[in-house]
Amino acid sequence: MSDSAAEVDFELDLTFNPEAPEELHELGRRYWQVDGINAYTNSIEWVYKTADLDYQLWSGSAHYAAAAAVVAASSTFACRTCGGVLTLASRQTLTDARRGQAKDCRACDRVIEVRAAAVLDPKSLAKREQRAEKKRIDDEFRAQKAAEDEARRELTTALEEKRRAAIRARYPGEIERDGGYAMSRASLVAKVGALAAIHAAGKPGGLIHPIRLNDQTLAPNYRTSEDLFLAAWRAGLVLVHPSSATDAFEWDDGDEAALGDGLHVDRARFAAPGEGPLGPRLAAHTEYLRGALRIEHLSSTDRRELELLSRALVAEEAIRYFRYLIRDHSLPDPAEEHEARLRSHAQKIQVKSARGPRVEGISWPLGTKSQGPSRGPQEFFVMVAIPHDLTMPARSFIVPRIHVAAAAWIEHMNWLTEPGIPQGQRNAAVDRARVAMPTFAAYEDRWDLLLDEQESAPVLLPPAYRTLALDPRVGLPPEHEWRHTLPSW
Repeated sequence: MSDSAAEVDFELDLTFNPEAPEELHELGRRYWQVDGINAYTNSIEWVYKTADLDYQLWSGSAHYAAAAAVVAASSTFACRTCGGVLTLASRQTLTDARRGQAKDCRACDRVIEVRAAAVLDPKSLAKREQRAEKKRIDDEFRAQKAAEDEARRELTTALEEKRRAAIRARYPGEIERDGGYAMSRASLVAKVGALAAIHAAGKPGGLIHPIRLNDQTLAPNYRTSEDLFLAAWRAGLVLVHPSSATDAFEWDDGDEAALGDGLHVDRARFAAPGEGPLGPRLAAHTEYLRGALRIEHLSSTDRRELELLSRALVAEEAIRYFRYLIRDHSLPDPAEEHEARLRSHAQKIQVKSARGPRVEGISWPLGTKSQGPSRGPQEFFVMVAIPHDLTMPARSFIVPRIHVAAAAWIEHMNWLTEPGIPQGQRNAAVDRARVAMPTFAAYEDRWDLLLDEQESAPVLLPPAYRTLALDPRVGLPPEHEWRHTLPSW
């Protein structure tokens, strides 16, 4: 009896049907087994819930099967028709009688007697045996399937554990610090690739994933992305982390628990080399890479390689933008010779990069060489602003050389000769000119300008610069193209 149940307040006697089998007797006994009266709800509490009784083999309803097994009578209540002891059709009959409702006994309500007799009818028994056999077969099938599923789960779990052990053995996740040996031997492409991967996929916790080679997050196209990342990985500047999913690796055909040589880069997780917590390790490695790529730390060979890589990246970004414009206008794919010509033009572009804590505060040094006259119609600069925070993207400004030269001269000469500044306080020569990012703000991501000659590009400099260009105090560089005809903007 449960803690909340009180003693019953009624009589209940069971008379078992001698024609019913013992298993049906047991069902009837359980059906009518009372636990007590709930002290809070005053309802009958039964030892067994109807849903817990195995009655389906006998009848579609539990109370019909129980009625075939046993006659339950309560002398506490009387039949409303014959006045005799109330024999119960179901648990609900007893509940209603306790509530004061008048109920008929089984003899006066013939439905329950007919239903009970049907349960023990030979034809019903034959159907029951068929149902029992079907249930037995179904139970065996389910048990066999459950055993097979469990066996598969155990095999899968065991294989997963072996594979994880194999991954940990080959890729331990930590390596002893090498004193900068790997960095010193890594190519410039490897260092750029590692920094690009960290920028594109680095997580605050220190892992680097997912590496998508085909979505232009590392480089403008798949081939360049692949070259950059594989160079970084092979140089040991990024390491496979053992938390990578097992499906990130190729496994030996002859031994499913033996690692093969293949790796699905987009499914794997990577980390910075070294020891200790992943987050601080990645932060330190990032700073190390950035330091190694500072111009003053590069050899002449690396500087030349960086220049070529920058030109190639700019060229491929121009191609990518060209294709975007073609698709955006629902035009057919461009011919290969058109892309080749654009790539040839783009590879002549000069790239200027500058870093700072805030992109808006970055400025580029543009000396006399950048302010000289153009040497051809396809001369452009890509001014790249790189924030110190590598979680922020670099920003690119595509500016025709004619515009760059004018902007550098105007910005410097306006600063040098600004009214109200005491004479001699500012004396930097024009070869030390710098142009701030806001001056080129309207040129951001204008890759479309590369599709035409620079003289056809719209002037997107601040409107005040045209006034300054006409001002004798500021003017334009010697031999500048706009000295003959100043465009409107």
